[in-house]
Amino acid sequence: MYMDFKDTKMVNLHITLWDGRKRFEKQTKGSGNDIVEAPWINLIACTTPQWIASNMDANTIGGGFTSRCIFVYGDKKERPIAYLKNQANFDYTSLRADLIHDLEWMANNLLGEYKLSPEAEDWGEVWYANLWEKTYSLDNQDWVNNYLARKQAHLHKLAMVVAASKRDELVVTLNDLQVANTMLMTTEDSAHFVFSKVGKSEEVQQAYKILEFIQKKGEVDYRELLRFSQSYFPDAKAFAGILQSFVQGGQVAITSGPGGMVVKSLSL
Repeated sequence: MYMDFKDTKMVNLHITLWDGRKRFEKQTKGSGNDIVEAPWINLIACTTPQWIASNMDANTIGGGFTSRCIFVYGDKKERPIAYLKNQANFDYTSLRADLIHDLEWMANNLLGEYKLSPEAEDWGEVWYANLWEKTYSLDNQDWVNNYLARKQAHLHKLAMVVAASKRDELVVTLNDLQVANTMLMTTEDSAHFVFSKVGKSEEVQQAYKILEFIQKKGEVDYRELLRFSQSYFPDAKAFAGILQSFVQGGQVAITSGPGGMVVKSLSL
């Protein structure tokens, strides 16, 4: 499925379904009413920061759709595996059958409302207070605060999935909430990379490619950096100006080395 963010009806439909009304109903001209009882929408998709920058503007990101998503960012392979079939040491047919069986059983038997255990509810009270007292801030970017406004919903939805994967009872335990919280936190440290290109001009995006190059290297010879940047900024003066702006911003430092000038990353 291709998500067209210019199609406001499609975007708003996903938002409505995510909010989890007990009953969703849509009137059609020739086919009566479409009714979905207790919708639970799951969308697994992949894209790139460049695609997001090209297809989403700041208003789209602030409009509610992205805050209902959990973005998992990665810029490198975890393991270099050329042929996955040589690493899959399991019976795929049997595993597939077992998974279908479990999903069918949950669909037919785990029915009704999930309840929090007393310990989970106590922990959730403290967690929620800390969220607003220590994390939410008007100094945050809009997309950060929009996400934080829905983080409690993400936490509990994910905890229910964790609970359903472990037990045949409609109870969310303290451990379920803590596992879900850890899963969310692992995605948050790199979430800013997802929206790093939104609202930025092509020139600014190219400048940040130079900064990313320095950060990945940690330390790079000035001449090597100049050669890398020439495909983006052929003018040496423009390159020098961009590099100086990174120095003034405390992101890099220029020092003298045995072979000449060296550019070091200062980013944490």
